[in-house]
Amino acid sequence: MDSKNEVSVLHFAHWGGSGITSLIKDFVEMGNASVVILKPYERFYVDFSQAVDKVQVNFSLRRSLTCLLTILFFYKRVNPKIVHAHSLVPLLISALFFYRSKLVFHIHNEYPYFEGRSLRHLLKRLALRVVFKIRTISVVSVSTKGGELVKHITKSNYTLILNGIEDSGSSRAPFLLKPDQFRFFSMCRLEQSKNLVYAIRLIAELKAISGLDVQYSIYGEGPQKDQLTDLVNSLGAGGFIFFEGFTNTPDEVNCGFDYYISTSFHEGFGLSILNAFRGGNLVFMSQTGELVNHAEDGFHCFYLRGNLDLDVERVGRVMRLDVKEKTAIQDNAKILFKSRFRKKQMTNNLRIYYEHLI
Repeated sequence: MDSKNEVSVLHFAHWGGSGITSLIKDFVEMGNASVVILKPYERFYVDFSQAVDKVQVNFSLRRSLTCLLTILFFYKRVNPKIVHAHSLVPLLISALFFYRSKLVFHIHNEYPYFEGRSLRHLLKRLALRVVFKIRTISVVSVSTKGGELVKHITKSNYTLILNGIEDSGSSRAPFLLKPDQFRFFSMCRLEQSKNLVYAIRLIAELKAISGLDVQYSIYGEGPQKDQLTDLVNSLGAGGFIFFEGFTNTPDEVNCGFDYYISTSFHEGFGLSILNAFRGGNLVFMSQTGELVNHAEDGFHCFYLRGNLDLDVERVGRVMRLDVKEKTAIQDNAKILFKSRFRKKQMTNNLRIYYEHLI
């Protein structure tokens, strides 16, 4: 089947400027795809220039009727065979109003509401159960845990499709050829779930104990930026911890860094970690998300324990490894990336999934 001619897909997401946006851009490149975003962002029309049609609205409770009418007219115009919802609110809207299309719910993260006990989490799970009762919804998950959690909630099976990225971009030279400069970076939305408070404290403590010229760059924007900036200033770390803002070219920064650090409380399948594997940066990451089922501790990456003293000691120990050992880990991570996590593999799997769904 030629998916560009036969399978029309409407991708429906809540906001842009995130890892999910990057994935949707890749899905749009498969052809015959349209895009709806509920929260506007500056690069929308650039990011989705290849979409057949696209619209972004500024969704809020006050403007809900106007926004829904805009979305409904757009849906009628593009008339997709599949509506691919990338988070809960787009799924709820799709289930209630898009009756002419098959629905796909894409689980991009192991969200707290899947098993949290707060009233807000309980209400979200109830909403999820209700829409799965009234509509037939197919489920795609980037992680086994996320898929199993939703299966427990909805009693619906899921298909695991691993994330992937392009096998191109800048790369850090092998440690055998280029000395360690002790440069760390993170790339994520600046929000509580990413646990950047911990990462900042870890780097500050590491620099104080090691005496090395450690530096840390944080790429991204988000609601926690002011709080994180205040923390860096309170620690007197403004001279070695830097906020670099959002980057549209994440695959071009790898050559300037030695290590990547991810301290997320929960994760589905971190694209920035894949980028670090591809780009030759040694990865320190929390034990969450699908990658823990693929990446071996000490062979492909180094898992953080969530204990500041233990993690500072471990990061320091890795920094002191022989250059041959560091280069071997770079090579192992690159091999893992190429064997499982390339964009072509992901889009081929999704294309086959669409064909079976139709």
